[in-house]
This record gives sequence, C-alpha cells and structure tokens, in this order.
Amino acid sequence: MGFIRGGALFFAGVLLLISLLVGNTLLVLSTSLEYNNVREKLTPVIEEIVYGSINTSQIEDSFNLMKTSCQQGNNQLTLGEDYQFVISCEEINTLSAKEVLDQQIKKFMDDNYYKEYKCSFLKCFGENKMPFFLISKMSKDYIKSKYYYVLAFSILFAALTFLFIENKKNFPIIVGILLILSSLPFMKLNAFSSAVSGDYPSQIFSLFFEQARVIFWWMLIIGIVLVGIGIFLRVWNFEEHPIFKFGKSEGEVRKIRGKKK
Repeated sequence: MGFIRGGALFFAGVLLLISLLVGNTLLVLSTSLEYNNVREKLTPVIEEIVYGSINTSQIEDSFNLMKTSCQQGNNQLTLGEDYQFVISCEEINTLSAKEVLDQQIKKFMDDNYYKEYKCSFLKCFGENKMPFFLISKMSKDYIKSKYYYVLAFSILFAALTFLFIENKKNFPIIVGILLILSSLPFMKLNAFSSAVSGDYPSQIFSLFFEQARVIFWWMLIIGIVLVGIGIFLRVWNFEEHPIFKFGKSEGEVRKIRGKKK
C-alpha cells in the first residue's frame, strides 16, 4: 500500500511541476502582452517599420505643399504604400511633420492592438503577412484564458499531492520546492530575449518574454515562503491538528500520539 501511495505521490508531483512550468510560461506571455508594456517596447519597432515604408525626408520637404493641398479643399491626405496613414488637414495645419507621423504611429499601434480579428488564433497566424495579431489584445486574452485552465489543473494536482502525501506537514515544503524549480527556467530568459537582435520579427520575439524575470521572482518568493511555512510546522510539531490527520489511519494517529508520550 505504501509503494502504491508513494508512486501516486510521485506521479502527482511530476504533473504538478509540469503544470507549473506551463502556467508560468503562459503567465509570462500574457503579462508581457499587456498594453503598456507593448506600447513601451514596440514603439521603436513600429517606427522602424513605418519609416522604412514612408520617405520621411520627402514628407518634410513637401509638408507645405500638403498644407496648400488642404487649403484647396482636401479634407485628408494618405501617406505610405505598405502601411497607409490617413491624415486629416486639421493635424497637418496644427502639427509638425514629425508630430504628425508620431501621432499616426501611436494610432497605428493602438488600432492593431485593439483590432477585432475575425479569424481564430491559429488561422490568423497563417493568414497575416505581418502577424500584428500576436501582439494584440486578442492574443493576450487567448493566452490568459489558457493560463486559467492550466491553473485549475495545478490546483487539482496540488490537491492530489496533499491527498497522497503521508505526512501532511511536508505538503507546503513539496509545493514550495516545485514552485522554486518551476521558476528557475525563467531566471535568465528575459536576458536572452533582450540579447536577440536583428530584424523586427526578432525584436517582436523578445517582447513576449519581457516579464520573465518578474514571474521568476514572484514564483521564487512564493516557493520560499511555502518552504518556510513547512519548516515552521515541522519545528512546532502540529501533529494534533485535524488537517494533519487527514488521510491517516487510526493506527498511524495512535503511533504519532505514542511518540509524543
């Protein structure tokens, strides 16, 4: 019986570790795709893409002509070939050329982040030439929804671990150690992603792991706290508490009491 229980405990522990690793990965991805983080990290990338598509020096030279065009009755102008921007004459008359482009870049990024795509996540991945949907609110919500599923499985595997473990006081220690182990792969992940350089797909790739170090520290601290709680319980010997008798036979309980006497 002890062998079966030990095997079940090992199996539940392995499943819990795997679910924690997957959950941490999804948590890193979803938090990295929060709007403020995307806007801060992606603006230089979007500028590089847009300024490569639009001849900014030509815009500077012809800005007065654009104003004249507005005075002749045009309400708006269109710039760019690959990524077109519709600029109102109100903006042209009140802002400089750089301010107009910067404003359009922000609008371009916001529109793409909050865009409602009419395809599924996987289908969008195959259909879009430039996968802006990967750094959109749609992707963040999709990944976050998967994280909640994994979190539910983690809770289930943790409950099974508690059920199969013989000495319940070791439960927080085991879970804490598993949390610490699940955090270690993310310790240097953002440093690796930051070292990635090259074209904009590589820069976008690094964005997905921007919050890896934050998640690493959170999981590490929670794991250390749980290990500390487990050590505290062992030192103060709370064997008589009902929760530590859960799953024990009457013989095991009497054995524990006999040791105390």
